[in-house]
Amino acid sequence: MTDENILRASIKGKVVSWYPLDGNLNDVAGGNNLNIGVSSAGYAAGKHGQMLLKNSRAAGLLASPFPLTTSNALSIGGWIYYDGTAASLNLFGLSFDFSAKNTAFNMAVTAAGAVHPGSYPNTTDDQYFVETPAFTIRRFPVTVRVTDSAGNKATSEQVIAIGGFPPTAGFYFVVARFIGQTIDVFVNGSLAAASVPPMPTPRAGLVSYFQIGQQFGSANTNCGLDELFFCQAALTEEEISWLYNDGDGRSYFELG
Repeated sequence: MTDENILRASIKGKVVSWYPLDGNLNDVAGGNNLNIGVSSAGYAAGKHGQMLLKNSRAAGLLASPFPLTTSNALSIGGWIYYDGTAASLNLFGLSFDFSAKNTAFNMAVTAAGAVHPGSYPNTTDDQYFVETPAFTIRRFPVTVRVTDSAGNKATSEQVIAIGGFPPTAGFYFVVARFIGQTIDVFVNGSLAAASVPPMPTPRAGLVSYFQIGQQFGSANTNCGLDELFFCQAALTEEEISWLYNDGDGRSYFELG
């Protein structure tokens, strides 16, 4: 296991922006405050401090726009509070501009309780994404004990995941990574699904904004949001697990 101080330093070195959403839309890591097209539904108690309530929308211009290429590595994530509302076209993430099909890399949540990170890498309808029914899965800890023919015994602690339940309201920690041509998604610290390359050829324009909700069409969020971040690098599985912190989460200031 990596030393905790090394994990903190590694994550902090990858973070471009971090939005605690404690009563405002400020970026405490990189100064990319969300001050464009703001429509805030207010704040309430969140995972850490406050969270931004659903039915909100805002955007911020990145200080350092960058191209989307198959050599990119990106991570977006944070805590979302799901309560069974309708689908969101764009819950949060990165965009090229504010036109249709503007998504560079975003997180969405469907009405059925599925987590759906994806991209419209060019100006066509060719969305590249992965989807997992994260909020309809229940996990049950079990202990497996076996004895072989010689009388040798072994015990293994495991978790059984069963899908198909109605979506459950509550906080979920979601992280999506864009690595080359693959998008994968972690839910509550565990890898849930990954896309299958190849992806469409990305456009030449720059990734220029971070959005909550979607400015195009004035589409608001369908979930509460807390402790959002994006990295212009891929977080490791160990780093994602550390940020999840067994369900307690982390704040930016815990990175040191």
